[in-house]
Formats: sequence, structure tokens, C-alpha cells
Amino acid sequence: MLTESLETQVLGHLQGRRQEGLPLHKEIEDLFTGGVDFLRSHFPNTSVTRLATVAWDIIGFGITPVCLGLPVPTMTFIVAGTIEAPQAMIAAPKVWVNMLRKDPLTQLGALVFVCSQAVDYYHDRLTIDRDNIRLRAHAYEADYLNTVRQLAPSWELSDYQLGVLREFPEGLATPKANRTLYCIRPFIAA
Repeated sequence: MLTESLETQVLGHLQGRRQEGLPLHKEIEDLFTGGVDFLRSHFPNTSVTRLATVAWDIIGFGITPVCLGLPVPTMTFIVAGTIEAPQAMIAAPKVWVNMLRKDPLTQLGALVFVCSQAVDYYHDRLTIDRDNIRLRAHAYEADYLNTVRQLAPSWELSDYQLGVLREFPEGLATPKANRTLYCIRPFIAA
């Protein structure tokens, strides 16, 4: 990482992708993919980078599209349909652009959380490992948070983030998390 602050790097990366005059849904989509791109290409944590790389592909190919319009308070992974034919999406709140500008490090953590669930969906974990999906997402988020705390020690964590770190103090290396992990295979377009 460069000597500039992590927050400045994230905002700079996202600003470089921003286009003026876009409709809100397109702006959110661009900033979302920009955030995932930062995680896969610049974030110094190999587990998060690997996760974000697969998420980049499955989101980009529309397997788990990003949508706007549902009344959600934060980035939310949603599965609808039947167990035989589930359909997944990542729902963004209408105010997400402002949330991202206000606290980009927290919002990248939210991306890690939903990316973990999207990767689980791609790996068919919804039917064979449903109980561990949320645990694994929190463990990935804790891994992200631990890395951010090393890079930006003055950044203040929210009560929610402190709770995630209490549950998974060592991120993915926490024994409770480690038991839920599996080998993430790369996305292959057919």
C-alpha cells in the first residue's frame, strides 16, 4: 500500500471509475464494482482478494446482479424463488453512494460480507451448508477488518464491527470460522 491513507486510496480508486450524470442505479453499480475491483486488485489480504476475484466474475456475469429499489438499510444478499431454482441478487440501499462517501472502509466491509454470500451461492452452499453462510461472511468481514486496523489504526470501528471481531477475533483463522471454510473455485464462463 502507498503512504497515503487507505481511505484516500479507496476513494481515489472509486473516483477514477466515476462518470458524471449517471442514473442512480448505474452509479451504485459502478461504485459497487469499483469497490470489488479495489478488493481484488489492491487490498493486501490474499483471502479477501481471492474472494473478491471470484465475486467480481460472478457479479459481472450476472449470476448475482446488483439491484436497487428494495428497501434495505445496507448492502444485502437476497435469494428468492424455490429451493430447486433459487435466484440471487445483491440489493443496495438508495443512499449507498452517500454511505460510501461518508465511510468507504465500512462499506468495503459490507462488500466483503455480501461477496462471501454471493460466492457461497455460486458454489451451491445454500443447499448443502446453509447454516454456515452467515458465519463465513462474518469471518471474511473480520479478516478484512483486521487488515484495515493494521493499515489504518486510527479508523474507528462501529459497535457492529466490534461484535464481528469479538466473534471472529482472528478472522478466518478463528477456529469457529476455520471449520466452515471450503476451497473456493474460480469462476469459469461456459
